[in-house]
Amino acid sequence: MEEERDKGKMFEEGFKEWFKDNVGEEWSKDMKCKKSNRNKMYKTGAGTGAGVYCLGFIGALVYYIGVSTSFWVGVLGILKSIVWPAFVVHGILKFLGL
Repeated sequence: MEEERDKGKMFEEGFKEWFKDNVGEEWSKDMKCKKSNRNKMYKTGAGTGAGVYCLGFIGALVYYIGVSTSFWVGVLGILKSIVWPAFVVHGILKFLGL
């Protein structure tokens, strides 16, 4: 047990020397939590599109199922709710006359 502690201390001292030689600073326990700029994660807005699509899908699903008059019209409503962005783009392009 005593031998393992000595090995641990020797490793820690060796690491501190290596750190000082390669980084140029003294090692401290506070530095363990310090993060460099290269490890930062940057968030983009990519996840927002999926959230909007899901909310739109649920809204379209509720609408199309609510106005369905038969089983097959309800099935068609489910399929329409999956591709609702195509209907939105078509409506915008039709409105703009393009």
